[in-house]
Amino acid sequence: STDALSSTNDDETVNTYTAQGDLVGKFKYWGISHQAILGAEYIDTDDIRVRDNTPALTAYVFGATDQPAWVQMLDQSRYTLPNTRLHAHARRRAYSFTNVLGFFDGRAHLMFGVRHDEGTIINRNPIATDAIGRYQKISENANSPTVGAVYRVNEAISVYSSTSRSFAGVPVSAIDVFG
Repeated sequence: STDALSSTNDDETVNTYTAQGDLVGKFKYWGISHQAILGAEYIDTDDIRVRDNTPALTAYVFGATDQPAWVQMLDQSRYTLPNTRLHAHARRRAYSFTNVLGFFDGRAHLMFGVRHDEGTIINRNPIATDAIGRYQKISENANSPTVGAVYRVNEAISVYSSTSRSFAGVPVSAIDVFG
């Protein structure tokens, strides 16, 4: 008939700034249309998270008209047990070069290119109990090639196939099996 409660107040702000630009060159030669696309991207993300817990609240009695635990959960002054003070800052840069070749008056296209991503993620948590919890710096550096082809059978149907190698950004609070 009763349940012990505690409560968490989680305030998080994520400011993200990004800039992206592309240069496109269009060419025609030997009956082939060619687009060369040079791209650049910059992303800056600042994640500030403050998470506090309450001490144990008054027991919550189901079906009772007076619920002091609920009132205590709404009292901001009770959130005094720090859980997390996370400041994560990520800076990423990417550069790409892609070619699209068109054949047979635009009925078939071949695409190939590569994207290079690099950057750093820095995590700080001043209340962590160990050194790796207080400060982590993770570097990213990867190339992602892409190849694709499309053929327009008629105005309503096209067949498309592509393959690429991609990568996932390093998780903010984890280390993969390769370190």
